[in-house]
Amino acid sequence: MKRILVLIAVGGLMITTSAWAGSLTVTHDFVGGQKALASEVNQNFEDVETEVTNNAADITTNADGIQSNADSITDFKSQLGDKLDTPTCTDGQVLKYSSGIWVCAEDIDTTNTNAATLDGMDSSDFATTEELSTLNAAVQDAFSLTRIGYVSIRQIESNPTPPQSVFLPHGSIVNSFTLYFNDTVTNSGAIGSLNRKNLSTDTDETIASVYFGDLFNAGLGSAITYTITSPIIDNSSYAYFIGWGGSSQSIGVVIEYEYTLN
Repeated sequence: MKRILVLIAVGGLMITTSAWAGSLTVTHDFVGGQKALASEVNQNFEDVETEVTNNAADITTNADGIQSNADSITDFKSQLGDKLDTPTCTDGQVLKYSSGIWVCAEDIDTTNTNAATLDGMDSSDFATTEELSTLNAAVQDAFSLTRIGYVSIRQIESNPTPPQSVFLPHGSIVNSFTLYFNDTVTNSGAIGSLNRKNLSTDTDETIASVYFGDLFNAGLGSAITYTITSPIIDNSSYAYFIGWGGSSQSIGVVIEYEYTLN
């Protein structure tokens, strides 16, 4: 006998059927002129009958398998539903897979600046001017780098004329002003100040000042202030300079400021 194996593949569904095709084989072979016994002939008839019966059973089995395969195909098609159906779209539309099926949709023009007219969107999907301004400020803040800088000024003489000028970056913010001194005189003090001259009115203003006084010779030391009355440097309207005073010798000052890199 030969076994026939049939494979049917439909999409993701694999269907297998098998059948036995029988070749007739009898018990006794006869040649011409040979006498045949009735029992031998009957045995051969029984062989034929058995094979026919077996083939009939195989046919029934195959028929059942074919019906089962047909039912599986019908069920698989039902599961697919309209997922394989392709809709008919008009000019300018594109196919879009949505909720398990293919549908027609408007083509999105990425060069269109009027985003509110895009398919599935309206003006409520986009930020207002105020929201965009807030977002822009947040982005700038996130990428801004704040740095700390220092300017050191050595005293040349007490109350020099003209005053010792100091350059600070425009827009920077003064954080502190430190005076370094060498107190060598009893009951004396040291004064240092950061000042600015209004170039339009020719008036002076002290924006930071440090005074150190002691009953005894304190020697080397320093004093600091964080009180800055106008901390933002404006080089467009003002010129900045250092003021000195007191009996004790001032060594110099250090100005700490911060600035932002955008």
